[in-house]
Amino acid sequence: SGSHKELQKVWENWALKLKKRAWKDTRMYEGHNIGILLLPPEKYASAHPEFFPVRKGKRLIPSAAAFNYESGWEWKRWQPCFSEEKSIDEAVKNICEYFKKHPDRKWCSLAVNDMSGHCECEKCLAAVGGKKNFLNMYNYSDLYYAWVNKIVEGVLKYYPDKTFGLLAYSEVIEPPSFPLNPHVVPTITYERLKWA
Repeated sequence: SGSHKELQKVWENWALKLKKRAWKDTRMYEGHNIGILLLPPEKYASAHPEFFPVRKGKRLIPSAAAFNYESGWEWKRWQPCFSEEKSIDEAVKNICEYFKKHPDRKWCSLAVNDMSGHCECEKCLAAVGGKKNFLNMYNYSDLYYAWVNKIVEGVLKYYPDKTFGLLAYSEVIEPPSFPLNPHVVPTITYERLKWA
């Protein structure tokens, strides 16, 4: 029931106990990073609106002003259009720039944003095919993890020793129907009691 800043401090302390150097390191390893590093709205909202999801028949473009931790949870309610191939090249470019600026970092997060908000464009819906996962949510795993694999392959051409974390939950909780790149380390966010 605390403020977001109080919760962030709890998470930061937890990360330090796990031997992660700081909250920002945690976010870059396994946290919600799509709108922060991979496809930030302030960079792509005008130039590439197709990177953002179609929701209820309309393109949803998150505002750059809303995209920060201080504004509450609104910044998390979207995912990119995983069918948009050009987004892969831009994500690869942004991650490579990050590693160039931070050569000591060994990882980067490719985790989906929080609170669902997956794209409902024709291509994404066709890829999902109406299938649901064991949580009775539409199963975006194959679509998302194919996108992840392509980004990882692109980055590894320039930085072959890097690792990529992500969060496996909600619409992407189930493993894909194909192998993940071995440089991808999913964090499963549900404990076994949830399965009951």
